[in-house]
Amino acid sequence: MFAQLVFIYGIFVTYDHVKGGWQGLHMILYNIVKEQIAARQKKRIEKARAEGLAEGFQGANAEWIEWFKRKDAAEAAGEPFTEPSPAEKYEKENRS
Repeated sequence: MFAQLVFIYGIFVTYDHVKGGWQGLHMILYNIVKEQIAARQKKRIEKARAEGLAEGFQGANAEWIEWFKRKDAAEAAGEPFTEPSPAEKYEKENRS
């Protein structure tokens, strides 16, 4: 439907400039096409944001899982574990 609206809009714009008519219809179709473009762009942004958040959560979870594995291995070996947690690292990096 979007492609059809753009095609029809192109016909009316051409007629409008050549003959000087249908100016009101030209503006109506322009607004419809503009709203369609805005709606598509909003959907793309929402999808990209959701994918980015999911990737961010996976990265953070992986970092915590690796930290817990190292902590458990050190405790099992009876060694002291002094490595800061990912949250402590984040706080330290963002304070500076």
